[in-house]
Amino acid sequence: MIFLNTLETVDVGAGAVPVTFTNRARWCLNGNPIGAAAPACLGAWYDDVPGVGGWLEAPTKEAIITAKILKDRLIVYFERSTWELVYTGNQVLPFVWQTIDDQLGAESTFSSVLFDKVVFGVGQSGVHQCDGMRVSRIDDKIPYEVFKIHNGNSGVERVAGIRDYSTEMVYWTFPAAEDNPVFPNRMLVYNYKNGSWSFNDDSITAFGYIQNTDDLTWGACSYTWEEFGRLWSSGLNQSLTRTVLAGNQEGYTFILDAEKHSNAPALQITDIDLAVLPLINITVINHNLQQGDFIKLEFVQGTTNLNNYIFKVISASSAFPNTFTIEQQPGLVPVGAYTGGGVISRVSKIDIQTKAFNFYQDGMRMAIDKVDFDVDKSSAGQLYVNFFSSTSRTFMADESIINQVNMGNYMLDTTAYPIFPQEANQKWVTRPVYIQAEGDCIQLQLTWLDEQMYDIGNMESAFELNSMTFYAAPTGRRL
Repeated sequence: MIFLNTLETVDVGAGAVPVTFTNRARWCLNGNPIGAAAPACLGAWYDDVPGVGGWLEAPTKEAIITAKILKDRLIVYFERSTWELVYTGNQVLPFVWQTIDDQLGAESTFSSVLFDKVVFGVGQSGVHQCDGMRVSRIDDKIPYEVFKIHNGNSGVERVAGIRDYSTEMVYWTFPAAEDNPVFPNRMLVYNYKNGSWSFNDDSITAFGYIQNTDDLTWGACSYTWEEFGRLWSSGLNQSLTRTVLAGNQEGYTFILDAEKHSNAPALQITDIDLAVLPLINITVINHNLQQGDFIKLEFVQGTTNLNNYIFKVISASSAFPNTFTIEQQPGLVPVGAYTGGGVISRVSKIDIQTKAFNFYQDGMRMAIDKVDFDVDKSSAGQLYVNFFSSTSRTFMADESIINQVNMGNYMLDTTAYPIFPQEANQKWVTRPVYIQAEGDCIQLQLTWLDEQMYDIGNMESAFELNSMTFYAAPTGRRL
């Protein structure tokens, strides 16, 4: 047995104080770590008898952060370097430290994720992988996002990662740096099959695995068909299927289901104050919500006209970590004293940005008149398509509507149109959006407007983009 970054009592007696050896590896004899050699349970850990335990400190002042066994090799991440604790086979000195990389390490203990050939870890300069020979960044497509992990409030210690075998993704939960959060409020998602990245908004502090012991039967299911949210033939319904389990700072645990397109109700409401309507003050112990977030309220008792509605957080501050403020929706007047039972689920806002496209070479500018989106059909879904021209960050769709030069409303509907009866039986639908853009390059943004976020039907509709077809033409060379 090997211990890393040990806490040891150096002296004996009443005044002995434990000392942390952050760069130390300590091991027992090759055998039972609680062997019967006298004194009981300690004989296996002697460091003054050759072959009966020992220790070795790495030649660095950095602290050991995390470690994983990659095949038969122990890879150890320090703060800013990566090492291997190599087994020598020598009974007197069975282990030695070997440097793999003296620049790249990991800052978060629970961020390490084991793969077949590499170990992932989140460091201060990027998300790294180590194959036992070298260490390299894997987040070169998003090189600056790792710096958004908040360092205050033990932020780097709160990063946790796990591999989802069924979806072939890796999840890291972390506290984003916008407003000094204490608990993680975002999740970094890495698709290791196609190398893509994304962010999810959620309330998760830890990950694990769970295996259901029994097959899910219809008689044992507590959901209606409308609420179920996933295929009946899904592997999550089968016994002994390993799935990812998540938990948060309030003690909620829930399964991460890739086929479900809404967040879990995982924040408990302690109090609701209606004294300053239209503002509503809500108390949620240890919440991780920030100004601009959207939430859905459910199971509220005593206070009416709040359940199953979506609200926007208009005020939240780290100075008041247990309270935040929402605003009542027009025409929706809550009344009554809160008596308990309420829970909150976060409502994530889609914000997809494409790469900056230019389909021509040799300095040619181009124009895009129309984009056809091939999307999965939904029950009530709609998105807003914005776009940028050249390197400008002005939202061109917004400007076109203001100046009344738009062709259409830039809305991407994912529902079936009644005027096309055949779409009722289709799984996918194709929707054109006329963007009328010209420049050195064109970049699209697919998102939701605030008024769309308040639409519960829209928020509970799945969105899946299968392909895009651009209608482009060259317009001349850059000057």
